[in-house]
Amino acid sequence: MATPQMCAAIQDPAPDFLTHLERVFGWSEEQAIDALAAYMLSGKAGRRLRRELDSSECNASVNAA
Repeated sequence: MATPQMCAAIQDPAPDFLTHLERVFGWSEEQAIDALAAYMLSGKAGRRLRRELDSSECNASVNAA
């Protein structure tokens, strides 16, 4: 049985994506995080996650009362 070969990209340290966005677009860290969050939530899975988060927040506030 052959052993799997590790890709060089897996061995390299992960890039700092927020720093990249800050440098390329001149954004602050907060702007980069906001843009990344908006992008992640814009897809189908992101919209479903947003609905789940919103419903769990509503349930938590009802339970707290």
